Amino acid sequence: RSELEDLYEKYNQDMFRMAFQVLRNESDAEDAVQEAFIGIWKHLGKLHELEPERIRWYVINAARNAAIDIYRQKKKRWKEVELTDEKFPYLCSEDKHSEEDGIYERIAGLPDREREVLMLKYVYGFPYGEMAKILGISKEGVKKALTRARSRLEKICREEGRYSD
Repeated sequence: RSELEDLYEKYNQDMFRMAFQVLRNESDAEDAVQEAFIGIWKHLGKLHELEPERIRWYVINAARNAAIDIYRQKKKRWKEVELTDEKFPYLCSEDKHSEEDGIYERIAGLPDREREVLMLKYVYGFPYGEMAKILGISKEGVKKALTRARSRLEKICREEGRYSD
């Protein structure tokens, strides 16, 4: 068996936990672990230079870095979305264009399904039928999830005193 397979068997769960802490999404965390292993494979020689107790730190840190990269890519996609009053009427104007801790952070904190439907609808522009196929739920389920996501964002904004009618 290869060294990489040994590393995977030994550390994949720890790497996944670290990535999940950053991303709060299972599929994204799995992607981060995969990306981390691609990076580790490219620099496998560096591991030979490390003391055995430092190898665990190295691979978990690789997963953390990959997760942060994925988080930044997703956040960048959200920043490209025009957050209009029509889509999110309850958000105050400074949140719509905020670079820091605005609506993007609130969306990242939503449950997976709600975040996914917002991404599919507003980032990628999929119609309800396509979204239903991608998510494996009914068209009505997609509409309901989208309604829940918008309601949850509205509730968060109200609780923070940032609701604008």
